[in-house]
Amino acid sequence: MSIKDIDGSPILVYVVELLHSKDPEFINFKAQFQESYDSIKCVVDDIKKESAKAKVDLNTYTNLFELIKKTDPDVEDVKFGREIQKFLVDS
Repeated sequence: MSIKDIDGSPILVYVVELLHSKDPEFINFKAQFQESYDSIKCVVDDIKKESAKAKVDLNTYTNLFELIKKTDPDVEDVKFGREIQKFLVDS
């Protein structure tokens, strides 16, 4: 869509018009892939749900680690504490 012709129209418009002039059935091309579009939408919805859950889980684990730090301030001085802290920050 960002590549334009001399008149400022997207080159995609030209390509579609050219394909349609050579094969009028080209206009129905997208209809052949409707099931693919539906399945892609399902995958995206699942990813959104998993991402939202991961954010909630990350907040939970961050809060738990903060609680551990309050009860054991030296936890950040051991490898486990450093690695958990790094993971939580990087995530």
